[in-house]
Amino acid sequence: MNIYEVNGQFYTDRNQAVIEAIGTHYAVKTHELNDSENMESYREHSDVYIESENEERIDIDYDIDLVDNSDYFEESQIWEVSNIKIKDKLIELIDIDEDLKAAILYDVEMVAEKKNDEK
Repeated sequence: MNIYEVNGQFYTDRNQAVIEAIGTHYAVKTHELNDSENMESYREHSDVYIESENEERIDIDYDIDLVDNSDYFEESQIWEVSNIKIKDKLIELIDIDEDLKAAILYDVEMVAEKKNDEK
């Protein structure tokens, strides 16, 4: 997606930017906006991470605990994840793309599911 700038003002519509520049000495500057389509979540064993556009690895931190899931008829314990964080901030509080957030949550849940299948 492109955004357009005229004297420090930004527009998503090129025509509006051109019209704003009429009668001024300012040029319309075009900026390409990265909407995070290139970022993906990855999982290797129990490590979950995303890669930035410059291939920097950003680890996803989370807690995984063995939780008692017993009921009246059967004793059972399962692995559950909680406190999923990116750079020490809870994922629920970070304003990232919902698709990326869902992919991260899926990969973290798959770590717990794999541990549950191994029992």
